[in-house]
Amino acid sequence: MKGKIMAFLNDPRRAITRSAILALILTPIIYTQVAVPPRVSDTDMKAASQDANVGGRVDLAFTKPGRLESVRVAEGAKVKRGEVLAVLSAPDALGLVKQAKSALDLAEAQYALLNVDYANTKKQQDLIVQNAYAQLLKTGPAALPRNTLADHITVNYPAPIISGNYALGKEGSMTIQTYAASEGLALKVTGLVATSFVITPNAMPIGDSGLFVSFTSRTPEQLAPGLTWTIKIPNTDSPQYAAN
Repeated sequence: MKGKIMAFLNDPRRAITRSAILALILTPIIYTQVAVPPRVSDTDMKAASQDANVGGRVDLAFTKPGRLESVRVAEGAKVKRGEVLAVLSAPDALGLVKQAKSALDLAEAQYALLNVDYANTKKQQDLIVQNAYAQLLKTGPAALPRNTLADHITVNYPAPIISGNYALGKEGSMTIQTYAASEGLALKVTGLVATSFVITPNAMPIGDSGLFVSFTSRTPEQLAPGLTWTIKIPNTDSPQYAAN
């Protein structure tokens, strides 16, 4: 336990916390010692009564030195137990109270500033992570045969080229499959994007994914229905993914 306490006190990152704790501890202690009125016990009251009867004067003692600021009772008045008779002015003790309060105010201001710095730093780090994740999702998109062992037809055809910048911001996969449509050979896309379109010689957008698919090696007439490829997001088979 002692080691933990010493580690806490010696840690410069906790200087503000220590200042706030010390200020909170010292303020009430010092404050209670400022202008403490005298307290007279029953025994003192009896002795004082006897002294007053003899000489008409009672000597009072204060726990702290100071200048007499005010007297709360009139001469000859009857007082009750615990009643404040006089108040002392103690500038030194009041100064300590002000110092403790100033230290507390400073610690609170520094704490608030650290909260702002933390919020700004966290916002920057979150943005860095978000950008890095988005970049990871864009890693080398490629169309791969869905099953190279079972799909013997697809592997005999060159895979389509996938280009563009992935924009959906989430992981998953898309399956593209050729099929015969009335307008000609077409592509059906399922998974992260659900769409279909007739194959043309140009690069074709894959829905709103930000990616494009093209068949530059062959014309649509040279392709066959039933060819199936999978686009994984991110492409875990890409060497770029391993590097990231």
